Amino acid sequence: MAESSEMGITQAILIGNSQKIEKNLKNIAISDYEIIHTDTLEETAEKSVKYISKGPGTVLMKGMIKTVKIR
Repeated sequence: MAESSEMGITQAILIGNSQKIEKNLKNIAISDYEIIHTDTLEETAEKSVKYISKGPGTVLMKGMIKTVKIR
């Protein structure tokens, strides 16, 4: 993700707990991203899937959320 973002190929839209995302981003060299805060894993899954199905997102990458939460 960091490499493709650096090359201008992708822009990361990170959906989840913004504090945890910011903490994890300290270990990744990425500068072009947007964070959409959610409070629960269920809300994260729902917003992520809607972002892809209704736009503007085009690719869904599962991160820390368990697959069972995405339905």
